[in-house]
Amino acid sequence: MKKIIIFVAGLALLALSGCSSNAPDAGQVGVWVKQPVFWGHGGVDMNVVTTGRSYGALSSTAFYLNARPFRINEPFHDLTTKDKTPVIFTVYLTVQIIPNKAAYLVRDWGANQWYTASIQKPFRLAVRNFARKQSY
Repeated sequence: MKKIIIFVAGLALLALSGCSSNAPDAGQVGVWVKQPVFWGHGGVDMNVVTTGRSYGALSSTAFYLNARPFRINEPFHDLTTKDKTPVIFTVYLTVQIIPNKAAYLVRDWGANQWYTASIQKPFRLAVRNFARKQSY
């Protein structure tokens, strides 16, 4: 009986020691990507951690996204205008992630690739087409 109690206590201690935590800083949101080893299902947890600390399996990963507005610089080199004048300029785009929608960004495009995968190409194309219609 004593061996069974020690075994169960050891198993419980092992299960509790194998945790990782998700504690976003101020202005950040945390998104869990679950990667179970033995049981359960993996994938992005759609419940976003905005404040406090949450715990997950040791194999899970926490990604942090900036929820404050931030600026992205898009440089354009040697664009030609309507009258064939070459121009060089930089466009500044201010972006802010909606905190409760951050899990969709991680699920659909990845934690660090969401801008380059979904916004960058259409934005650059729109700016390029606008600049081509201008004459200087």
